[in-house]
Parts: sequence; C-alpha cells; structure tokens
Amino acid sequence: MALLRGINVGGNAKIPMKLLGELCASIGWTGVRTLLQTGNIVFTASGSAAEMEKEIEQALRKRFGFPITVVIRDAVTFRSYVAQVPLAAQAAIDPSHVLLYLTKLPPRPGAAQVLGPRALAGEIVVVAGDVLWIYFPNGIGSSKLTPAVIDRAVGSPATGRNWNTVLKIQQLCSHSE
Repeated sequence: MALLRGINVGGNAKIPMKLLGELCASIGWTGVRTLLQTGNIVFTASGSAAEMEKEIEQALRKRFGFPITVVIRDAVTFRSYVAQVPLAAQAAIDPSHVLLYLTKLPPRPGAAQVLGPRALAGEIVVVAGDVLWIYFPNGIGSSKLTPAVIDRAVGSPATGRNWNTVLKIQQLCSHSE
C-alpha cells in the first residue's frame, strides 16, 4: 500500500483519485484501489518499497507538476502495525484522534523524547518499531506537533492516518490479496 502525503487537504495539491489510479496503473501497478480522497492506494507490484516510492513520486511530479511524498509498505507489515498498536485504549475510545505516522526512513532513536516536550495539549507520542503513533486528545489543529516538527524529530518525511482510516486501509489490503 502507498500513502501520499498532503494531497487534497485544504485545497492544496489536488489530485483526483481516478487520475491517481490511472497513473499507478500506467507504471505497472495492478489491482489498484484508492481509499478516500487523501491518497491511500492498495496495489500489487514487485520491487523494493524505495524503488516504487521513487517511481511513483517521479510519475506524480511529471503528471501533476508538484512534488508529493509517498510512503509504501507491504500488507503484512501494515497489518503488524494494526495488531501492535500501542495506543489501543485511546483508539477504542477516540479513534479519529489516534494517528499512525509512516516515515520514509525509520524514526531516529529518541524521536519520542524529542517530541515529548512539544506535546503540550496532552498528546501521547510513541515510537513502535519503524512507525510513530500520536494521540491528539484535543485534535491536531491546536497541537504544537506540526508536520514539520514531526519530520525533524523522526529524521524523514512522515504521513499520518487516523485509526479509522488505518482500519479501512487494512480491510482494503485484505480484500486485495
């Protein structure tokens, strides 16, 4: 699965999902399915995640004229994130405020400790393996944990999805296998 960062949010980086699906098919991905309007793609392809990320990022820039960060994981890895969510209690009660952040590179050691002092609105930050989980009890809009702050702390671009979307992506991955 591929997650695109920052598309169709606040009127920026507009990409219709139909065109996104067609673009993915044009680079050889099969079984392409998109979810929501925020750049969640499930597909079948071969190659390393890094190779596929580079290929789709180049195709997106060529087709739409602006850079888009893409993070790719295989379905087995994504399911492991869901199975091992460290914020399960919060996700059960407040799923739209628990976010899974996938990063281009594994988060730097100490990323949670770097973000902790910025968690001024009761946020909980957990690094679990190669992903970051954040609970935003008061919502993301008022948090000091901005995308730029998160990127700097983890050491590479990150893109987040709330727990509800994570479960929908997992379901879509299951139906594609």
